[in-house]
Amino acid sequence: ARFRRGFIYLEYLGEIDNAIADYTEIVRQQPGNAAAYHNIGAGHAKRRRHQDAIEAYTKALEIDPKRSLTLTNRAYNHREIGQFERALADYTEALRVKADDVGAFNGRGDVFVDLGRYDEAIRDYGAALAVKPDDADAYAGRAHALVLTPDYARANADFEAYARLRPASGYGPFGRGLALLALEQPRDAEAQFREAARRVPSSNFYPLWIYLAQA
Repeated sequence: ARFRRGFIYLEYLGEIDNAIADYTEIVRQQPGNAAAYHNIGAGHAKRRRHQDAIEAYTKALEIDPKRSLTLTNRAYNHREIGQFERALADYTEALRVKADDVGAFNGRGDVFVDLGRYDEAIRDYGAALAVKPDDADAYAGRAHALVLTPDYARANADFEAYARLRPASGYGPFGRGLALLALEQPRDAEAQFREAARRVPSSNFYPLWIYLAQA
C-alpha cells in the first residue's frame, strides 16, 4: 500500500517529498527493494537534485544490475551535471541489458552530440528509428546532429518527419526553416517559419524569423 501511495504522489499528485518519504520508509524496512530506490531516484530527479538521484539509482543497481530503466535514468542525471563519460557508460550498459532500448539509443545519441561526436550520434538515432520508425525524439535528435555536421538536406528531411509526428509543435517547421535558409532557399524557409507561427500563435519568436527570411 505504501509503495502504491508513493507512486501516486510521484506520478500523479506531484507531491515529490511525500513520495520520497514513503519510499525511504520502504527501503528502511526492505533494504533490498530496488524498485523503491529507483523511485527515490526519480523523485530527486524531478527536483533536479541530480547527485541525490544518481546515488539512489546506484543503490538500486547494486541490488539489481540489470534494471535498464534505472541505467538510462542514471545516465540522464550524469549528463545533466556534465558527467558525459559516465552517462555514455550507463547508456551502453543499458543497451547491453536491453538491445532494443530506444530511450538508451536516443540518450546516448544526445551525449555524443554534447561531445561533438556527431557521426556516432547519427548512428544511434538511426538505431532508435530502426526499432521504432515513428519515434519523434530520434528524428529531432538526428536532425540536430545533422545540422551540426552540417548536412542541411538530410536535416530538413528529419525535421519534416518530426513535424509530421508532432503536429502541435513549432519545432519541426522551425528546424526546416533554418535548414532551408542554410540551403539558400529563403522563400521556402519563410513558409516553414509561418507554419511554426501558425502552430504556436502565442510565440513572438517565430515572426522574427519570418522577417529574417524576407530580408
